[in-house]
Order: sequence, then C-alpha cells, then structure tokens
Amino acid sequence: MRYVSAIRVLALTAITSIFAVSTTACAPEPNRPARESDVVSIKVVARANRPEEIALGTLYAEALVRRGQEAYLEVVEESEPRIADLEDGNAELILGCTGDLLRQMDPQLAEEHAKKLQAERKRGELDPNDGSWRDTVYQSMVASLPDRLAASNPSNAIGCQQNGGAAVSVAKAGTTGDDLPQNIVPVFRETAFNRHNRDTLNIVSGAISDDDLRAYYIGPKDSVSLKNRAAKLLDSYSV
Repeated sequence: MRYVSAIRVLALTAITSIFAVSTTACAPEPNRPARESDVVSIKVVARANRPEEIALGTLYAEALVRRGQEAYLEVVEESEPRIADLEDGNAELILGCTGDLLRQMDPQLAEEHAKKLQAERKRGELDPNDGSWRDTVYQSMVASLPDRLAASNPSNAIGCQQNGGAAVSVAKAGTTGDDLPQNIVPVFRETAFNRHNRDTLNIVSGAISDDDLRAYYIGPKDSVSLKNRAAKLLDSYSV
C-alpha cells in the first residue's frame, strides 16, 4: 500500500509559449510534445522502514524545489521494489547506496568485488583515503542499471545500514560481516531529469558529509521537522 507523506512541496510555475501562426497557404508546423523533464512533478520514493531514506528523500526533494522544480516525497512499504518503480514510471527518483544497489542488480559481481576488497584489506593494501573502491563499486552499479535509468555522482557520505549494523565505509568494507562501500547515490529516470535538475542532485551529493548527516538525522522524524532541518542544511550549502 502506498501513502503520500506530508512533504509535498509544490513550487513549479507553468510556462506557456504562444506562437503566431501565419495565414499563408503553408500548413502550420505540428505541435511537438513538451519534454518530460520540463513538465514532470518529480516523485521521490523512500521505504517506510528506512528512516535514512525518508530523511534523504526530504533533503533532495527540498533541494529540487528550491531550484525551481516541483518535487515531493512518497513513502512506500518495504516490499515494493524501488528499481522496478523507476522502470515502471511509478517514481522519478530514489536514494540508495552504491553497494546495496549493486547487490540488488548484480549480486555475483558484488560478491566478487567484496572478496577482492577483503583480500586487499588482509594484505594491508587497502587505503581508507583511496577513493578507488568507491569509484569501482559506483561504476559497476551504474553499468548494472536497466536502460533509461541513470545515477548522479556518488556522495562521499556513507549511508545504508548493513546486517543490522552501522553504515559501511571503505575502511571497514570487506571485513567479516561487512559489505561493500555504501556511498549515497541518487538514481533516477533519465527522461524525468533535465540538466539543471541533474546538477541539483550533484550539488547536494557533493556537499553532504558524514558529519552533516549525523546532525541531520538527530531529532524528530516527522515530516515538518525533517523539512525544517533539511532547509537549514541546504542554507549552509547555499542551495
């Protein structure tokens, strides 16, 4: 069962273009449909039992609205597949984590990466300040996305709890009981996002840090409180 959260921020101004039609014998040019990215109200989907997804969805939806794009958050039951929602047109944007999404779409490749990462760590070759594994997992995740779906740049911030524990950083990934790096990444339908809106996703992903998220997650989880904290965080990013 779906239900729409109270976070429904509508801030889109309709733009109408009027073209003069010549009265000559020439036939008028047929009307062309507007690009979807120019007219869509972006639905951000989060799972009800994942409070970090709801918080992140609030943050990115508010950022889109601030930059002129109508957007809202819809909270759904966990059983609903989020990638399928994007493919079916039931969502425009989801917030996930690179390792988690890769495991959903290509579990065999995810396991291969996890074993290699663990082997590097055991040999003492894993540098937590090296972004190569973050990039490797991200690139594999992007390559595994179905047609017509895309991802913005990954954040350096870590999300998604694994195995009931804490979020996994590169330094801990590959150890017993841990998973792949879990960098936050927005995934969206390509037709629903123009360049400006993609830039918005990249701005937020590039700005947020682990410290920012820890502070943002603290406090009441109701929609109004989340939106207020999101507004303060976006103010600090000049969004």
